[in-house]
Amino acid sequence: MNNKKNILIVTGLYTTPGSASYSGIFIKDQIKALSNYYNIFVVVPYFISLKKELKKPIKNYQKINGIHIHYIKYFSIILLILSITKSLNIKYKNRIIKNKISKNILKESKKLHKKFNFKLVHGHEVLIGDEASKIGKELQIPSFLTIHSLYDYHIKMYDDTTIKKILYNVDQTTHLITVSNLVIKSYKNKINKLFNIIPNGYTKKNINSLPIEISRIIKNKIVFLFAGFLINLKKPILLINSAISLKKNGYRNFVILVIGSGPQEKELKKIIKKENLTKIVLLLGDIFPKEMPSYFNCADIVVQPSISESFSMVCLEGMAFGKPIICTTNTGISEYITNSIEGFIISPNSQKELTEKIQLFIDQPKLINKMSESALKKSREFDLESITKKLIELYKNGRTK
Repeated sequence: MNNKKNILIVTGLYTTPGSASYSGIFIKDQIKALSNYYNIFVVVPYFISLKKELKKPIKNYQKINGIHIHYIKYFSIILLILSITKSLNIKYKNRIIKNKISKNILKESKKLHKKFNFKLVHGHEVLIGDEASKIGKELQIPSFLTIHSLYDYHIKMYDDTTIKKILYNVDQTTHLITVSNLVIKSYKNKINKLFNIIPNGYTKKNINSLPIEISRIIKNKIVFLFAGFLINLKKPILLINSAISLKKNGYRNFVILVIGSGPQEKELKKIIKKENLTKIVLLLGDIFPKEMPSYFNCADIVVQPSISESFSMVCLEGMAFGKPIICTTNTGISEYITNSIEGFIISPNSQKELTEKIQLFIDQPKLINKMSESALKKSREFDLESITKKLIELYKNGRTK
């Protein structure tokens, strides 16, 4: 093959080609950066959609940009029935996935190891990624696991049985990694192992043209950008409420772009229509990852009012485009920035603080330019190549500087 060593990556967050999902893009970027130093083999579980399989099935093996991707396809009649009847509980769904896929991941990994002799296995995020500990033990190679989310989020997604399996696997992993101290605090008293903190990295991508209609609407307006799942945890409703308040106070020279989809989408649409905010708040739905740079580029400020967030790639990407951010103290990236320098850090779930900071940017547009320089400078500390080298150092030495 070549002189590079072979490593195995296990994750459920490796997006399929052509997917509009933004989830896991940062993992995909990290894997691509690692491929300059290693031969990368990725094992990805993939739930079979009969409609998609009949129309355009995904091959079990693909080589994309030099990365070897092995899809482990699985199907569950129980999941299908519960999904059709809309009685599918997320915790029960994940329990079924964990039980169904674990043995298949190990089986595929053992088969690949016989041929490629992996030097290590790295799992990303629990439920799937924590299986790296079992693989490491079976193949007698070091195992690494990056936990990308908070424990509070995990217990909302997984039942007690699944959590016990996850915690056992995590405790058996050779080296643990996470993106912020916030994650470590959330797992306090749950795991008796040391974490290595390696934040997410980012590299700027090509900027495409915005849709003409969007360009027309935002012209000469101050643009605030939100991107993420439309769920209570992300608190998009706070942005809508801020828009309502500012509109009542006579503010019209701003636009809020909301990118993403989720269970709160219908509710948000109703409020926007009722409050006559259709020209101020634009729900854009899911945007393909390759189109996102154009939206970061057109924004003036990036807003992430989440109740809790392990890191926030959205904020990092915004800063990489020189955009000030508004995030909460419960967002991991707040550990890396200084309040009132790269943006504002507000209290979680504080409608008052969020509205005040948005109004401040509108009232003092020069503040945007001042903070933009600081945000761009700070983002360079998260250069993907530099972050990748930290990870390689951990692979080689079992620690980072």
